[in-house]
Amino acid sequence: MHSRGVLYVATGEQYLNEAVISAQSVKACMPQMHITVFTDQPGINSACFDEIGIIENPQYSYIDKIQPLKKSPYERTLFLDSDTYICDPCEELFELLDRFDLAAAHDTWRLGYSVPNCPDSFIEFNTGVILYQQNQKFKKFIDRWHLDYKNQLKKDMTVSNDQSAFRKALYNSSLSLYVLPSEYNYTIWFPGFVGACGKVKILHGRNNRFIQTANWINASPEARVFIPSTAFLNKSSFNILSPRGQLLIRGFSKVISAKKKIRSLSRFRKSE
Repeated sequence: MHSRGVLYVATGEQYLNEAVISAQSVKACMPQMHITVFTDQPGINSACFDEIGIIENPQYSYIDKIQPLKKSPYERTLFLDSDTYICDPCEELFELLDRFDLAAAHDTWRLGYSVPNCPDSFIEFNTGVILYQQNQKFKKFIDRWHLDYKNQLKKDMTVSNDQSAFRKALYNSSLSLYVLPSEYNYTIWFPGFVGACGKVKILHGRNNRFIQTANWINASPEARVFIPSTAFLNKSSFNILSPRGQLLIRGFSKVISAKKKIRSLSRFRKSE
């Protein structure tokens, strides 16, 4: 077993092709990072994968990805959805596992499916980026997540993803949890905030211009807001940012600057 690495699960040709692009971005930023993919697709011809696992009898749904997480060949695993893109080295993530069993970011959209016996304050997590230790507690959690999701689908086939079952299983687990900031799972289809000196390292969302998006979001070290334009949301076309978004970000910087001036003036007056 390797000490650490990146894991993908991709059933179907489309998702495997996406995973190849994502894995290439991992290798570009972290050339020594070991990468594994679990897939149903035969004859993979990609140098970006160091190890390949076979998924038999895939369901071509979210449920395909859950059980392979237990089969990771790494003691410490960074699981990535196929529609992610690494735009900066992020090896420091693995250091979190010195202290925690699992790390994930809050989901931006939060579909809000009802989860019995789970408080509203324990909100939904995005399962597209999951950092975890391969230990018995985690394996037990995976089995619970898988079972909860299967039971959920039996009751309501309209449930669109696995995240409410993840939330339920996580709340009832004994795993120690860290909540990742948006810089490590930045969903590009929704308005988002990046803190001062924060650099987005993992983009998440289907996009044919990841590099341009990453360069724009990381062009400034200041606290900033990203608002995708309507053209960005339309998959047939692309626009980095609407004029409204640009004005909002400039205005945000001006508000911070104005507040600093007000505080400075207030201190000056008190000293008179």
